Amino acid sequence: MLAIVAFAMTADAQETRLMPFEMPDQFENLHSEREFAGRVVVFLGSGRKGSKFNESWGRALAGELAGAVRDGDLQIVGFAHLRGVPSFLSGSVRKRFPQKPEEWALLDWKGFFARTYGRTKGAANLYAFDRSGRLIHRLGVREVDRKQLDDVVATLHKALATGDETEP
Repeated sequence: MLAIVAFAMTADAQETRLMPFEMPDQFENLHSEREFAGRVVVFLGSGRKGSKFNESWGRALAGELAGAVRDGDLQIVGFAHLRGVPSFLSGSVRKRFPQKPEEWALLDWKGFFARTYGRTKGAANLYAFDRSGRLIHRLGVREVDRKQLDDVVATLHKALATGDETEP
C-alpha cells in the first residue's frame, strides 16, 4: 500500500492533452508545445529531490527506443520543476544545468507540468504524449524498474506504430 501512495500523482491534475506552454531552457531559448506537434514526446523531469532519477530513466528510455529517437519520431525532453525557487537565484540555477546546447532542458519556473498533469514529489515524473498530443502515460518513478520501463516502452511503441493519425 505504501508503494502505491509513494508513486501516486497529485489528484487535482485532470488534463489529458498537451496543453499550450512557453518555457525557457537553461540558455534562455523559449520552447513551446508547437515544436513537438506530430511527434511522440516524453517529458521527463523533477524537482531537486527527484533529480537523481532523471538521468537513469532518460538513458533507459533512450536505449530501449534508440531507433525512434535517432529517426526523430520520438523526442525525450528533460525538464526541471523550479516553482518556488526565488527569482534572484535563477542565474545560478541555470548554470547548474549542462552547458552543451544539445543537452537543453525546460526550466519549469511556474510549475506547469505539476499543476497540469500532477507530480510525484521526490521522483522523476514522466509524461508521454502521442502524435496528436494525447497524454498516453503518466508516472512518478524512482529507480529504474524493469516492469515500469517495459510498460512505458510498450505504450510508446504502440504510439509510434500509429503513424501520424489524430483523434477524431
